[in-house]
Amino acid sequence: MMKKMISVLLVFCLGCMLVPAMADASVEGTWKLDRIVAGEQVLDSTVLASMQAEMILELRADGTFTDRESIGDDVTEYSGTWSISGDTVTLVPDGADASTVGIQGDELVIDTGSSVIYLVRDTSAVAAPVTGTPKAVVAESISQFDGEYVVTGVSIMGMTLSLADLGMDTNVVLTVQDGNGHLVSTYTNGYVWEEDVTAEFQDGKLVTSPITMGSGMGDLTMEISLQDDGSLFAVTKIPYSGMELDATFVMVPADQVEQPAA
Repeated sequence: MMKKMISVLLVFCLGCMLVPAMADASVEGTWKLDRIVAGEQVLDSTVLASMQAEMILELRADGTFTDRESIGDDVTEYSGTWSISGDTVTLVPDGADASTVGIQGDELVIDTGSSVIYLVRDTSAVAAPVTGTPKAVVAESISQFDGEYVVTGVSIMGMTLSLADLGMDTNVVLTVQDGNGHLVSTYTNGYVWEEDVTAEFQDGKLVTSPITMGSGMGDLTMEISLQDDGSLFAVTKIPYSGMELDATFVMVPADQVEQPAA
């Protein structure tokens, strides 16, 4: 199952890199000001930095957003809800009128009438893979990882995706006991796929043995950390064309996940 999940992720990443339009892709994550165009005048990132001008737009998975705009010490912050339809994102700030943001290629575009503002994805920002902001804790014993967990999503390239977003019609459950895991993936058509995962307790985390991926991807190791909300984050790096793509699998305690009706 883990091999299949990572393979799907790799395909998704390549699609993000090669397909120019992203209207059907997730726009969740953090976006930053790249340039402002007013007629023939272009204020690029270098000029904006010299002006200490910044804009950070965070679109969260729960449908809320935060927009922080600043010029020097003058800072304005908005928050509210957002939605997407086709190639348009609608922002509804608390107590204010709605505004729209266009999706053009891999950029968000705001047309103010007198100028056009371009935002690009902030790859240095770490998107929260689950609702809220869980923090990693250093486990003192291997038994702290024991339990049953459901894989609820994946954070990759600044985007947070559910398994459904990845086109995976499956429910994935990880059972951990004494540091080792057993994965069960149950598909909607009734097919069940299982795999054992061995791991060692290192520096308060579980580190899996290398998993052979094949297809030139080499062996991948998962580093599983315990979060303060009881969830697990399984972090790995996927090699591609001389780069390493970070991916984090989010696993939530089974008793906190609403199970689909039989």
